[in-house]
Amino acid sequence: MLTALGAAVVAAVASLAGVTLGALVEPLKLNAARRAKLRQDRADRCAGMIEEFALVARKHTS
Repeated sequence: MLTALGAAVVAAVASLAGVTLGALVEPLKLNAARRAKLRQDRADRCAGMIEEFALVARKHTS
């Protein structure tokens, strides 16, 4: 009986630790996702500008 109680206590502590760790890590994950989206938006804007410059350069060389 003590072994079953010990196993239940260990499982409860592990569950609590997992939930706590998840709550601490979630803001970090959200911040990383936000930064990745910002980098992607900037890269897309740069690609658009490069395409526009290339179009203008082709018009002037033709």
